[in-house]
Amino acid sequence: MNGLFPQQLVDIHVVILHKEEGAGLGFSIAGGSDLESKALTVHKVFPSGLAAQEGTIQRGDEVLSINGHTLRGVTHTDATSALRQARSLQLAVVVVCKGAEEGHGCRTEDLHPAVVLHSAPLTVELQKGAAGVGFTLEGGRGSIHGDRALVINRIFAGGAAEQSGLQRGDELLQVQGVSLQDMTRFEAWNMIKALPEGVITAVLRRGQGGGE
Repeated sequence: MNGLFPQQLVDIHVVILHKEEGAGLGFSIAGGSDLESKALTVHKVFPSGLAAQEGTIQRGDEVLSINGHTLRGVTHTDATSALRQARSLQLAVVVVCKGAEEGHGCRTEDLHPAVVLHSAPLTVELQKGAAGVGFTLEGGRGSIHGDRALVINRIFAGGAAEQSGLQRGDELLQVQGVSLQDMTRFEAWNMIKALPEGVITAVLRRGQGGGE
C-alpha cells in the first residue's frame, strides 16, 4: 500500500440515469469480494444502452454504489442483485470512480471525509401523509444569499422525514425523479406540496458531519 495518494487521481462521478421502469442500466459488472479482482468494475458498456447514451460510465470504472447501496466489499452476486433491483425504478443513481485501471485504486477511505460524504447521493423513500413531508427547506435559486443548494433546515419530530432518516443539512437533489437543481425554494416547495399522499422517493446528498 502506498498510503495517501494525490486527490486528483481519484475522480468520482455521480451519474443519474432516467429510464423506463424495467429497463436495465446498460452495463455489466465484474469483480466482487469473493473473487480475485475484488473491486467491482464496469465490465462492458452496451452500445445502445442507457449508460452509453449518458456517456460517463466506461469500461474499467470502479462502481462504488447503485441507488445508495454501497458496493464496497460485497460479493459479485450481491452486486448483480443491486444492478437488477435498479431495473424496477425510473431513476438510477450510480457512483463510479475513474482511475482504477491505472492502478491508483479508489480507496475512498484515503480521502478527506467531506469528499466522500459529498459525492455519494442517497435515495430515500418517505411516506407523505396528511401532515405533509415533515421538513422545511432553505436555499434554492435566487435566495437571499444568492443561488444556493436546497437544504433541509428543519425536521419535525415524529414526521415523515424523521421516520425516513432525513437529517438537517441534507441537500435535496431530486424528488420523484424531478431535479430541484434550478428551482427556487418556493417552486420546489410548491412541487413537493402538490404531490399526492403516499410514498415519495427523494435523492439527497448528506452534508458534512451529517453521518450515516
